[in-house]
Amino acid sequence: MTKRAMAVAENLDRNLGTAVPQEAMDQRRRLAGLIRTRIAKPATATEKRLWQELNAEVEKKRMTFRS
Repeated sequence: MTKRAMAVAENLDRNLGTAVPQEAMDQRRRLAGLIRTRIAKPATATEKRLWQELNAEVEKKRMTFRS
């Protein structure tokens, strides 16, 4: 790794090493718990239909870069 790359990596480590307030960590844990709970449940028929509609819409609007 070059000296410049090492300096950038060390700078990132210093910037990311700041402490996060306890309140923010509690909020993140609560959100992570909600996400895990939701993921653990199988999708309902309505949710599956909504995802299929979304996929169809995305495919329809997909841009092609071919001439």
